[in-house]
Amino acid sequence: MPKTPGEVFSMFNLELLQYMADQRNIDSNDKDKEQLVNELASHVHSLGLTVVFRILKVKDLKVLSDICKIDDDKLGKATLAKKIQEVMEEKTPEVLLEKASLEHGDLLDNIIKAMEMGEIKAPRKEKIQTILQVANEMGLENFLSSFPTTKIKEFVKHCGLKVDSDSLDTLLRALVDQESIKHFYPGTADEPLSKVTPPIDENITAVQLFNHYFREDLVKYCENHKLTSHGSKKELVDRIRRFFDGHLEDKDKKKERKKKAKSKDSKDSKDNSEDKDSRDSPLKNPSHKKRVHEDEKEEKKSSKPYE
Repeated sequence: MPKTPGEVFSMFNLELLQYMADQRNIDSNDKDKEQLVNELASHVHSLGLTVVFRILKVKDLKVLSDICKIDDDKLGKATLAKKIQEVMEEKTPEVLLEKASLEHGDLLDNIIKAMEMGEIKAPRKEKIQTILQVANEMGLENFLSSFPTTKIKEFVKHCGLKVDSDSLDTLLRALVDQESIKHFYPGTADEPLSKVTPPIDENITAVQLFNHYFREDLVKYCENHKLTSHGSKKELVDRIRRFFDGHLEDKDKKKERKKKAKSKDSKDSKDNSEDKDSRDSPLKNPSHKKRVHEDEKEEKKSSKPYE
């Protein structure tokens, strides 16, 4: 079940909340955790409404602008969506959406269709609550996706979530729902997952490696220990376990052939260069020395006075 923005932000410590606020130009000075949670939640709520209104058709925006008493002449779609969001923030979205839907019966269904929520057969108020809930989710995903993936992974770990994927969509879904998303090591889905992440050493099991570490962590470990770093997550886990067990296969080791070949080419190039220098040098090339001697002899002969 998706959490509200306030519930999600309450999972973070003050330092991370300040970082988020600063990145979105929200003043975080002299504010405690509760204040920042409320401000970030409000920001996300506004962002979600803006996202929803931007995907609506112009005719539905016109309906909302009439209810909000906005002069929409010469306003672009994005500007109009922003204006509607600002008015709704002041006058409560639930009230304005209900009023608009009473005057235009198909409005809520049009919004639900634009949000790709499927058909919802429910009373008007329940539809409005669902729209606003999904708008909050969209705003939260939009907000969190503005941060680098490495930071999003830090958010996931800070919340104590286990996500077996590097996919941005999967990481965001785990944060919004505040639920771990795991693909367990084959055949171990029923085994309890330890809450403590064990270090990668000879005592770690294949199951622990798979369930506690991202694939990129395993790739980095392989690279640092001169092991082949490509393959699926399970292949990387099995390779690291073979490394600890002393049963490495040829495919597990990084190939050094290209490096050696490069070194041999460099040596051959150096030898060729020395041979060329040797041929061009007047001290080492006999033919060159003979040519110089003949030139000197001819010069002396030409310099004698006429007899």
